[in-house]
Amino acid sequence: MTFSQYVESYRLQCIREELVRSSKTLEQIALENGFATSNYLHYVFKKAYGVTPMQYRRYKECII
Repeated sequence: MTFSQYVESYRLQCIREELVRSSKTLEQIALENGFATSNYLHYVFKKAYGVTPMQYRRYKECII
């Protein structure tokens, strides 16, 4: 794993936690975690996990 892959992985983990525990908008979460736009976060998140950030949030809300 390269350093940039590690950083992206860490940022995505932080975002997953934030999606579950806060009601912040995706735009707020993206900016706070170093993504220039929520669209780019959407792309990276879906590529990594196979679901969009909002699908992930809704799924986790149903479980909790």
